[in-house]
Amino acid sequence: MATEIIAHDIDLSFAPVLDAGHQSLAIGSRAFGEDLDTVIKHSSAYINGMKQAGMATTGKHFPGHGGIVADSHKETPVDERQDIFERDMAIFKAQIDAGLLDAMMPAHIIYPHYDSQPASGSEYWLKKVLRDQLNFQGLVFSDDLNMEGASFMGGAAARAQQALNAGCDMVLMCNNRQGAVEILDNLEVTQVFNAKLLAKKKSFTLDELRSSAQWKEATDALARMELS
Repeated sequence: MATEIIAHDIDLSFAPVLDAGHQSLAIGSRAFGEDLDTVIKHSSAYINGMKQAGMATTGKHFPGHGGIVADSHKETPVDERQDIFERDMAIFKAQIDAGLLDAMMPAHIIYPHYDSQPASGSEYWLKKVLRDQLNFQGLVFSDDLNMEGASFMGGAAARAQQALNAGCDMVLMCNNRQGAVEILDNLEVTQVFNAKLLAKKKSFTLDELRSSAQWKEATDALARMELS
């Protein structure tokens, strides 16, 4: 994934998904597995592959999207669980402690046992928990603010402002030009000086990639997996 994206001169992919469980309509097969150890093990390998390719990593969807069925692309899910710290968030903590994450993306989910706002617009989750308790030093991206899960926070500009106030360094407004213009017209443009740390560390063309022995070995392995 990372090498092919870099070969198209794109610096960053918002990966990996660190959510546990396949039941979520928003996550599904993107999850590495159901149990924490499996997700940590396989996401660590995926992350190491990304870094070897020269791409920075973005863990998502903090503090965990896999425990509910509802799709945050279509609604604002509410996760009533009270053990999020012991379960889903333990994956994020493990990868932060290992120094494997360069950026983070929070979920458009409300966890009412902890806070009344979606994690993507919650100072509790992004400042108190992510920054203070977990000591995360990387950048924080909002998830796509055009998703219905973010509508809880108001219109486009209001969503962006709340996400920034809560602790996001940069916000995403995808597939909605009017919403993007509204944000640019109403919010001050700020500089995120450490964003350059997320730039790709290597450069190569698609032809160079496809001629490499490692890429051929990887694609052959994937083909064998699909046939098995």
